[in-house]
Amino acid sequence: MLKKALIILLIVVSGFLYYQISAPYYGGISGNVIKENVFVERVLDGDTIETGIGKVRLLGINTPEKGMAYYDEARIFLQNLVLNESVELQIIEGNEKDKYQRTLGYIFLNEIFVNEKLIANGLANFYSYEDDLYSDRLRSVE
Repeated sequence: MLKKALIILLIVVSGFLYYQISAPYYGGISGNVIKENVFVERVLDGDTIETGIGKVRLLGINTPEKGMAYYDEARIFLQNLVLNESVELQIIEGNEKDKYQRTLGYIFLNEIFVNEKLIANGLANFYSYEDDLYSDRLRSVE
């Protein structure tokens, strides 16, 4: 009886540990926010910037791709707002990189939530694989 209970306990504990370890790799987001100040060296398009830490893809939004309507407007808007500026990058722990190895994050210029501002100005749509701490806020602006 004790042996059976021990086996069940080990199965439950190992399942819990497996979930905790694998969650970041399968879309699980812990919610912890990593904040870092970065300098915007270049704007690649309406939702991607180049910084000292590499390329950063703005999380929670999607802007038109090159050749699509409003591509230039979104890129120029973002460029006018953040190029050659120091911004606060907020990265959600467990969701740090996309499949292209770009850092995923939210950016703030002083008190301006840049991701939100792009949606509010009609240059981006809310876009998310999984909800996180800013999803409701961005969704409400659309």
